[in-house]
Amino acid sequence: MALNAERPYLNRPVLTSSCARIRRGMLVLLLWLSGLGVPAQKTSQSAVLDAPVTEETAVSFFWIGDLDSHWRDPIDFYTVADTDRRLHTVEMAPAANPKRQPMAFIKRLEMQRLIEGVKSLGLHWVDIRRKEVLRDYEHRDNSGFLDITVVSSKASTKSHIRIARMCDQLATLDSTMPSPRILWQFQTFRWDNGCKVPGYHNEARPE
Repeated sequence: MALNAERPYLNRPVLTSSCARIRRGMLVLLLWLSGLGVPAQKTSQSAVLDAPVTEETAVSFFWIGDLDSHWRDPIDFYTVADTDRRLHTVEMAPAANPKRQPMAFIKRLEMQRLIEGVKSLGLHWVDIRRKEVLRDYEHRDNSGFLDITVVSSKASTKSHIRIARMCDQLATLDSTMPSPRILWQFQTFRWDNGCKVPGYHNEARPE
């Protein structure tokens, strides 16, 4: 075969139509495989999120920050009866268990509102057929994700928020906080980790 010295690009072999189809198919396959390691962002259905709220329902926001301080931890939310003395309060880690996250106590309708807010974030959820035990400070791995776990009486579901989206996505849940004390605690985690929180005052913790 004679070569064209003046226009060397004409010397490239010509792909047949079948070769071109194979090449395109391989490219599609490689693109698909490269996406397997990327966390899913599309919404998925979760039976746990749609289950009726009971006093066994809990929601946990879980992440290890850059400072070793329980004030900077996210919150675990628990459902209690309307007459429970802990309603609308926040319990910090006791001396007997200093590694535990802050705990907020809300009633059923408020827990339902919080779960609806979590559902609206458009996350990918994984259901688990057992009731998860919410983790404490000793059982965290430093990662680029804030974990969310919703627990019902017999099952759980898990998802996560990328830390890069933590500020704006968690801000949408502020309206679901049922008391000034719980709202302050929910916001202080974001504020301490660099988020801009309009209206938040670090020294003005409600009682």
